[in-house]
Amino acid sequence: MSTFALQRVLSLSICSLLIVTTNLSAQVMTLAGTPISGWQIKPATDPAQLPTAGDWATLPVKAQNPHNNSAYDWRHLSLGKSKVTWAKTSRSKTHSLWWQTTFEADASFKDQRVMIDFAQIQGDAIVFCNGKRVGELLRPGGVIELTNQIQLGQTNTLLIFTTRDYTGISRNFEQDVLRYHARKLRREIPMSQWGMGITGPVTLTKVQTPVGITDLYAKTSWDTKTLAIDVQTDATQTIKDAVFTAVIRDANDNVALAFDSNPMTIAAGQHTQTISSKWANPIGWQVDAPYLYTMQLSLKQQSKTLDTTAAKTFGFRDIKIVGKDIHINGIKTRLRTSSFVGGKTVPDVAFVTMMGYNFFYLQPNPTGWWQNWSESRLYTQDYLDYADQTGIGLSLPIPGVDHLRNQLLENQAIKQAYLNEQQAFVKRYRGHPSVFFWTVGMNTMNPQDAIHPLTMGQRQDYSHPMADVIQLASESAKAVDPNTLVYSHADGNQGDLSTSNLYTNFAPLQEREDWPMYYAQKGDMPFCAVE
Repeated sequence: MSTFALQRVLSLSICSLLIVTTNLSAQVMTLAGTPISGWQIKPATDPAQLPTAGDWATLPVKAQNPHNNSAYDWRHLSLGKSKVTWAKTSRSKTHSLWWQTTFEADASFKDQRVMIDFAQIQGDAIVFCNGKRVGELLRPGGVIELTNQIQLGQTNTLLIFTTRDYTGISRNFEQDVLRYHARKLRREIPMSQWGMGITGPVTLTKVQTPVGITDLYAKTSWDTKTLAIDVQTDATQTIKDAVFTAVIRDANDNVALAFDSNPMTIAAGQHTQTISSKWANPIGWQVDAPYLYTMQLSLKQQSKTLDTTAAKTFGFRDIKIVGKDIHINGIKTRLRTSSFVGGKTVPDVAFVTMMGYNFFYLQPNPTGWWQNWSESRLYTQDYLDYADQTGIGLSLPIPGVDHLRNQLLENQAIKQAYLNEQQAFVKRYRGHPSVFFWTVGMNTMNPQDAIHPLTMGQRQDYSHPMADVIQLASESAKAVDPNTLVYSHADGNQGDLSTSNLYTNFAPLQEREDWPMYYAQKGDMPFCAVE
């Protein structure tokens, strides 16, 4: 990139842009659990040979957030004050690590299933508990069950073998089709540049037996004044005559809505049931005017309560595209957009909000998926909660189509691996009213009509394979999160948002007026200059 182009990008980062209105482990669990921290590490060679005692490096813990593991990437990892014999071991030549920590299992664990959720791992992993192998956990993470290895009333040892070169893993590089395409076929990246580590929060969660509720997702409709809740259950046996009771509380902890489901049969295994109710007078969540509720669900069989969840926050936010406008709960919404490479932390967003922006666009650079940045994205809970609580809108990248392109239409194995990873990612972060858009790609088409003043923001039916790819990715995301809009960066007049890299550069001022003028006259969908 030229110096001028770089300066132009940096200048745009603080300017208001025009917006006119795999084989994953079992499941994703988003309900409350116990954070796991206190990790120690040492280099590894073979998962069949458990590590000896001693020579562990204790990883530094951030005082303000002891469960934030984002810095635990082997490539950049600080060992703090640990004195170990392997301190000068080559980072580029070490491709496997042991990770160790402990946790307590008191009487409350009795007769319950115990799950551990890894929000993000880089490299594949093999999980051990109390010296016993539990199973594989393939990147980018997920849930694995520890029930049969837990020792009640004792300190339990959790041991994780992570590897970026597939040592001891049931698949090889070529069979890990997403990363193989990104790191070999699309652009060859040496293994020394691949991420490796436990780089996201790790949470221990208890699931009731014979059935537990493991996830809640609120779907809201302002037009029909309806609340629907997707309830994910995990059962060890079939449960007949089951009834869900939902209690919705307002910001003052008063009951705003309560309703029961009809009796139903819950099958063994992991399943999702949807319950719903009319809601006469919900307070809507708006940009600059947020309002949050909590939902708490109980599952009963006759008079017996089988499980009750912790309260989970949500907003009554129904976002729609109406012509060229964005409507939130029926109100035309104007977004004052800041698009910059930062914006990933609470201080970033708080600072730029003071400058008058209310919508933050995070660049979906394809290097952020399966290449030599982090292997996948990670959004912290405090970041999303802050946006929810302050009425800020977000556009966030999800697993992108850039490296895979036409293979998503032609290769069933690649398509299925992508859909699995994308939907698991969306399920992990959905349910935040501040998240208006998911972004599924960047610069995969760059059609002229989205840049040209005469055609900008006018919906097109492209006869192009990448348009079909973008549609596939969009439909996949909406299948698990219908509350959120979807588009692809600078990929034209399609999806829920027309976007382009619009650099007017040396265009005379009188000609620059053409873009907003013709858009005002002819535009029929929302437009954003994402660069």
